[in-house]
Amino acid sequence: MALLPDLVGNEIAEMTDFFERTKNPAAAWRAYSLAQIYTRPVPRVIQAEVDRFAACVSEAAGKVIQNEFDLLAATSRPPKENLEDQKKNRTANHKDRIVNFRAKELYAAWRGKAHENPVGQLQIEWRDIRIFGALQSLTARGVRPGRARQIVKDSGYAGLELDQIEKIWKRLKTKLQKSQSITHGDG
Repeated sequence: MALLPDLVGNEIAEMTDFFERTKNPAAAWRAYSLAQIYTRPVPRVIQAEVDRFAACVSEAAGKVIQNEFDLLAATSRPPKENLEDQKKNRTANHKDRIVNFRAKELYAAWRGKAHENPVGQLQIEWRDIRIFGALQSLTARGVRPGRARQIVKDSGYAGLELDQIEKIWKRLKTKLQKSQSITHGDG
């Protein structure tokens, strides 16, 4: 009996490869999550990315803790002040000094810019890879490229026009050819 393919292991490997090529953190977190859920080893490059991001979050947490120490020191009042006044002062000061982990900092930790969407980028690239795979499969079975593009368009899962599918085909075919020439020592 033939062994079943290791779908989880394959996806972890694909996400790891995708992360190494694109530095898209969503791919790293997908690989990490799968490894944790299915008790698989976490690839070193993925663990390094998770550790790097955790250090960014930890730095923000450190600022919060330091802010609380500074706040306590700033709001310590002589015993003459009544308890109600102390609470009001502490609350007023606290609201002014809340440390926020803003979108700008989150995107910096994700190695992106505020206008980028790493998950959306992963989704688009993954869609393109699926389209390219479908086109490769069809042309390998003798379907002409133009007809293969029409079949993919008509399948409806991509929601793209023929010219967009052709651009995906050309872009990924060029990438594949370059990677093969490097692998075979031609480049």
